[in-house]
Amino acid sequence: MRRKDKERDAAFAWQVLRDAAYSVLAMTDADGTPYCVPVNHIADPEHNAVYFHCAGAGRKWTILEKEPPVCLTAVSRAELVPGELTTAYDSAVVHGQATVVRDSAEKLYALKLLVQALDPVSMERAVMCADKTMERTMIVKITPWEVTGKQSHGD
Repeated sequence: MRRKDKERDAAFAWQVLRDAAYSVLAMTDADGTPYCVPVNHIADPEHNAVYFHCAGAGRKWTILEKEPPVCLTAVSRAELVPGELTTAYDSAVVHGQATVVRDSAEKLYALKLLVQALDPVSMERAVMCADKTMERTMIVKITPWEVTGKQSHGD
């Protein structure tokens, strides 16, 4: 990282991942074409994992089912600083390996984490639906090689 004064530790980065409403997942298609897409994610620092749910079809899925290396970026705070031509922000970047979660118990675990974070009111309904659709439920796990955080106060 060029600006070492803005670098933060992994604990800060995991907190950004927990606080961010969404993230952007970047990957490379088989022909080398870059592709990125926003995803709803959940950070699970206790298990060194980031999970997200996706459809089992489309360009994203075609890339992810090959279990590629990926990069995920999240921003939990971004504020323009008036008169300073800069932005104050908290961000995190995850470099890691994407794997499709095939184990039913891990799928249910990740799905519960996602629902708890995104819509806790729907937890009971989500678990009930998951029982019926677990085979079709696509959960991807990112196992990080590196998790970095960056923070600017607008200076």
